[in-house]
Amino acid sequence: MSPTPQSNARNIWLIVLAVVAVIAVGVFMGFKREPYTTWKEDESKLTLNKHGSLLSLSLFYQQQLPQMRQQVWRTWKDKEPTFSNQTNHLLFINSADNITTSQFNQLLAWVAQGNHVVLPINAYQIRQHDEKKQRDEDDAIPEAWNQLESQDEQPANIAAWAKLTLVKRDWSKQPAPALPQCNAYLERIAAATVQISPEAKQSADERKMILDYCAKNLNSISLPEGKTVYWLNQYGEDAGFNIAPSKNLLWQGKAAAGGHIARLQHGKGSVVLVNSMAGFANPRDPRSANSDLNRFDHAYLATYLAQGKQEVWFIDRISAAVQSTPPLWKKLWQFSPLFCVSMLLLFALFVWRAAHRQGVIKQLTHHEDRQLKQYLQAQGEFLWHKKQQQQVLSQLQQQLWQEWQRRIPGLSTLSKAEQLTAVQRMVSAPAADIELWLQALPAKPTTQQWLAYLQAHQHIRNAI
Repeated sequence: MSPTPQSNARNIWLIVLAVVAVIAVGVFMGFKREPYTTWKEDESKLTLNKHGSLLSLSLFYQQQLPQMRQQVWRTWKDKEPTFSNQTNHLLFINSADNITTSQFNQLLAWVAQGNHVVLPINAYQIRQHDEKKQRDEDDAIPEAWNQLESQDEQPANIAAWAKLTLVKRDWSKQPAPALPQCNAYLERIAAATVQISPEAKQSADERKMILDYCAKNLNSISLPEGKTVYWLNQYGEDAGFNIAPSKNLLWQGKAAAGGHIARLQHGKGSVVLVNSMAGFANPRDPRSANSDLNRFDHAYLATYLAQGKQEVWFIDRISAAVQSTPPLWKKLWQFSPLFCVSMLLLFALFVWRAAHRQGVIKQLTHHEDRQLKQYLQAQGEFLWHKKQQQQVLSQLQQQLWQEWQRRIPGLSTLSKAEQLTAVQRMVSAPAADIELWLQALPAKPTTQQWLAYLQAHQHIRNAI
């Protein structure tokens, strides 16, 4: 049934009215909306990306140094990445909290071949009160259990390797000097605040806090080429450090609160230590005093570190190294074999008690050991003695007809010859057997007929 012209016209008018309504709503919202700018951080994209907070650094390298290949791993696991015979590679490790002594030694061996690595070092690794805290914790653990830990799986002491010392300043006695770079830093934050939120203004306390933060933590770095760059990182006066001058110290940041970045030569390569990777992180809200790749000379320093490198690698974090740690059962056995044996005996006793125990198998009598063939034989003998052969054959014929009619529609309307041909296409049984069951059953089948019908039925059932 085709639609009427009136219904077609009505549908067209409805579509036109819907389009006009959508345009009207859009125009109305355009008139009512005031121009504004927002800042949105897509945290879900960063969570799903393997680079994590170093995604912008990877994109920056793709644009500035497209010839430099890149690889990224979410975690440093057992055999990923493969530190082999590479040279002139640059590696960024976003989080090195779980790095072990064996992993750090493996990393240093790779650096000595002519590679370079940038990794953060936490201030807690070089604080003196943490050593006392560790001694207190060790006293609470049995010495026998501590001896089970492999020395290579202990947390790496990067601070001891680099000979770092924390800088502690009493700012009430010696305030940080004002720096002209901090004034420009404050003006950029104020300009971003006005651009994004015109009604928002920085208070005097906020401006003073930002200037004080910058004056304490802004690092000036004198590069060997003669250029001075500036670096402002997160976790300022709480994590500033100094490194004693040595032939391996290529350069380090200097600030009132101590350095936040340093580069040390190791073999043919170098290790860059930072108190936080925030200086290389994705750009954040420009209205705040956060540190990211867009601040000061961070992008220049990133380009400086990657200059001339063949490949740059990124590792988001280092997973806890457990592959070479002894399993728990082995630790328990080493700690107390008697305890393990006792637990095994208790477990064996529980299994023995809870298990289902069977006695001697009872031998069945001749009448109880009735298999299917014997049951059918007994049923046939019973029906034969009760003169019910015709009833049994009728039921068997009815079952065959129901199945044939289900698979061959209109079978009952065909002639006997057509029925035989149709059933033969479906069943690969002898024609005589099929024809026997297509005919009417005798009223009182003889023994010979009874056996013939059963044999034909068996042939048909086997052929279906």
